Amino acid sequence: MPAPLTGAVSVSLSSTHACALLEGGSARCWGEDVFGQLGDGQMTFAVARPVVVSGLSGLAAVVAGFGYSCGLVKDGAVACWGNDIWDQIGDETGDGGTSVNGDRHVSVSAPTGVNGLGPVVDGLATAGAADSGGAYTCAHTADETVQCWGENAFGLGGPTALGMAPASVPGLLHVRAMALGGSFGCFALDDGTVDCLGLGPLGQGKEFSASDTPVAVAGLSGVTGIAAGTFHACALIDDGTVQCWGDWGGPNPTPVPVAVDGLSGVTAVAAGGFQTCALLGNGGVTCWGNTRSATPKRVAGLGAATAISVGGVYACAVIKGGTIQCWGDDSGGLLGDGVSAFGNAPRSNVPPVSVVAADGGV
Repeated sequence: MPAPLTGAVSVSLSSTHACALLEGGSARCWGEDVFGQLGDGQMTFAVARPVVVSGLSGLAAVVAGFGYSCGLVKDGAVACWGNDIWDQIGDETGDGGTSVNGDRHVSVSAPTGVNGLGPVVDGLATAGAADSGGAYTCAHTADETVQCWGENAFGLGGPTALGMAPASVPGLLHVRAMALGGSFGCFALDDGTVDCLGLGPLGQGKEFSASDTPVAVAGLSGVTGIAAGTFHACALIDDGTVQCWGDWGGPNPTPVPVAVDGLSGVTAVAAGGFQTCALLGNGGVTCWGNTRSATPKRVAGLGAATAISVGGVYACAVIKGGTIQCWGDDSGGLLGDGVSAFGNAPRSNVPPVSVVAADGGV
């Protein structure tokens, strides 16, 4: 049996692939690689076990987007690789027009620096876990503002602009945490409230709303964390409870935040597609939504978790001691367990399995 990957600090899932940050600042990615989003300089159908992201060291974070990935270096620089059709690599000025520039590259298989960011970046978020994609990234900067680039989901610079170079989001100040959905974003602020913008469940009393400027979510206070799926968002409250809005798994979409029943002692929340998972203070993980049930269900067979991420049809947890366990749909090697990505038999509803080390134990 292959040895498990060790030394993991965090994990980030898109709907197509996953990336893990390891102790010492290196990264490993697995899953679909048709755009070179795994960062090893290759472009293949899929890879069922982690590969080393080449050319990057000293990373503070790595995030998986829809067909691409980005890494945050500890000095505040950002590099991205993979699908670039919407300027999501951030290495060019962006066409800002009504069609994708036919002269630009479709993909970049090696990490490439994002131009025009500043001041120092200290956090990243992508919309890659949304089932419908969402090819854009946002950076949280040291002055607590936000800059975004790639697909223009927020309507910045005019509603017809598509590929966007890094641009500040007007009106977003004092941002604590970020979460990006399929075509909307929500931002937890220092005062415990949440602002959202884009097209989606913005929490203003309508099932779906549109705004190219930040608007406050109704009735939220004491928010310490935020998560977003394709058409829903959830906020972690300072009393250890969670409130969600949009199409978050209940029988009917909720236009304003409502408390998730049966949850307490939550320390982190993650979302993707229509699924949400909560990390509990005792290391347990509970999830809801994908079965169209709003009732959280404990994930059986997990070790004590320290971090979680959700990719829509699958999810992963970093386990105390630095291993990673994933569960759900294993199409295209999403679970990183070394099972061939080309197998004919579908592997869905897989219980937690360990992400394995690459050949040679790396």
